[in-house]
Amino acid sequence: MTVTMITVLTVMLFCCAPAQGHQSEEDLTEHHITWGRPNTNIAFFDDDTPSNVTAVVGQRATLPCQVVNLDKKDVSWIRQRDLHILTVGIFTYTSDDRFKVYHPENSDQWYLEINPVTFRDAGVYECQVSTSPKIFLPVLLVVEGSGPHSGDSNVHHRVWLNFATTLMVVKLKPSHGLHSR
Repeated sequence: MTVTMITVLTVMLFCCAPAQGHQSEEDLTEHHITWGRPNTNIAFFDDDTPSNVTAVVGQRATLPCQVVNLDKKDVSWIRQRDLHILTVGIFTYTSDDRFKVYHPENSDQWYLEINPVTFRDAGVYECQVSTSPKIFLPVLLVVEGSGPHSGDSNVHHRVWLNFATTLMVVKLKPSHGLHSR
């Protein structure tokens, strides 16, 4: 019986005591798992990337997208209105030569440039990364008129854009039949 007790105590000592060079249980509770954030190799969008851009009709519009930990993944720009793929990587896939992608060498920045911008260009554009699952960053482009000759079309356009944006937000809210706890 004494041998059995010694064996049990020895097994408990080797199994339950933290081994040298390993983390103790106390150390493990301080470790936080992060998904798509610093200290990981998963791509994510920088939190400081603006999600609203205002441009003046006839001028250049520059939509920013900063992707950290991109590795060998592709960045694409999509026009949400018609789901048109505008760019993939550094290549442009639209016949409209006003659209270009700009990616400074050795940077996390990916810019969609529209030059010159028109009222019709206003709306939501998505910066997408080809991860699995896909991640995307919506960027709202608001186009304003320039000078006294812009007329009422600017006002009507901004009202339509605000209405469309409101519809998009309302669509994301849960239906009246669902209750959150």
